[in-house]
Amino acid sequence: MIYLLIFAIITILIILTHRQLGLSMLIAIAMANLAQLISADLASFLIRIGVNLTKEALVNWVIFLIVILPVTVVIARTHRHHRSIIRIVAETALLMLTLIGLIGLNLSQIIKMDVLSTDIFNFSQLNLKLILIIAGIYGLWQVIIKHED
Repeated sequence: MIYLLIFAIITILIILTHRQLGLSMLIAIAMANLAQLISADLASFLIRIGVNLTKEALVNWVIFLIVILPVTVVIARTHRHHRSIIRIVAETALLMLTLIGLIGLNLSQIIKMDVLSTDIFNFSQLNLKLILIIAGIYGLWQVIIKHED
């Protein structure tokens, strides 16, 4: 249920702000790869400077923040583009599946998941390659094509 609640909130925000999501999908893929490379080292550094969490919990938070913060900034800075509600919902669903597939395991360590959220996570993990291919191609298409407002 938590994923559906987040999906509904993001969809409403995207509908109200008319933001494009293609570039944010590319950023999510790139930042998830970066997060996997540096999260353990960054968590160790944070523990040394005095953060009072276990290393596993800190790694999960670091991965979550490394992915979510740039995606949020990119969504906020992309230009406005008017499109149909169906397309906005489809884009938001693709972004959510991409994020769940990339950081869902870390997110499940931070937030307790219910049965529906676990089912959505399992679906995204089973189809992760396909989701990433579609999100990557769609993101590149959004970056390359010039939209007229």
